[in-house]
Amino acid sequence: MPSFEIPDGPTTVALKGGGQAPQTGAIQFSVTNRSGGPRSGRLSLRVTGDTRAEWFKIEGETERNFLAGETHTASVVISVPPGTAPGDYPFRPRVVAVNDPDNDFADGPASTLRVDASAPPPPNRTWLWILIAVIVVVIVGGVAFLAFRPDGDEPPPADPPPVADPVATLPELSGRPLAELEALATQHGFQVTVAERVEGLEPGHIVSVFPAANTPITADLRVTAIVDPGIAVPDLRNKRLAAAQNEIRQARLTLSEIRQSCRQSGVDDLVISQEPAGGVRVKLNQPLVITITDVQTSCLVFRPEILRIPSDLVFRRM
Repeated sequence: MPSFEIPDGPTTVALKGGGQAPQTGAIQFSVTNRSGGPRSGRLSLRVTGDTRAEWFKIEGETERNFLAGETHTASVVISVPPGTAPGDYPFRPRVVAVNDPDNDFADGPASTLRVDASAPPPPNRTWLWILIAVIVVVIVGGVAFLAFRPDGDEPPPADPPPVADPVATLPELSGRPLAELEALATQHGFQVTVAERVEGLEPGHIVSVFPAANTPITADLRVTAIVDPGIAVPDLRNKRLAAAQNEIRQARLTLSEIRQSCRQSGVDDLVISQEPAGGVRVKLNQPLVITITDVQTSCLVFRPEILRIPSDLVFRRM
């Protein structure tokens, strides 16, 4: 038989408050020592379901000494935190014998803690007060600045707008060496296509370009250059004078001077040297000078441009 008895207690507990504050309440229950001698008992609340033990606090000592037949009254303070779901939460008062808690205990009648719905939290208006304070500070500061600014003060001039980098454009390249265009293409990363046409410029010089000068240079620019490749001078050595003159005409060059080299024997009218040398590239109508053999005659120098006769009509002997 249990040493203690809890004969009474509340069946339903209604709480007060709510909203942002905890819902609170208080109850009392009596504990009586029914054994024939003194006993020590420990008081507590037994919770079930979703009820939480931390909502309950027994005032005074939870472990008490009881004389035979003595009754103690326990007061309990209840505090349910805001946000707890509304509903009924069951609990019971309990007392256990300190010297035999597992076998000697007693529960009081079942009680129900009724929790109402909490009111929604009021809106947080802290941001509104901060905004009002900032606006007031700005207005007061502006008024003070205008009121105490010395006469004649003017705001500092605004910074000038940034100047855009100039856009590079194609220069005038007609008559310039192709190497200048190639260096420009390497610097700016555009592509060059080269075509050839003999026009009488120095070999490797530009006749024309497309697009024209002053075109903006961009990475996707495509430039076509017409370049004068010049004319390769034919090798006239060991050829007779007539054959050499024919090759000069076909190569679109001119014969400006025929020199003679006196020989005691050998083939007459044979080209033994030339200026410029064979294989050299020269411009259109470049004058050539050749030296031919003159067997058993005195050496003479003929200059067709001075004599005002075509070079192909020059006779070696007068």
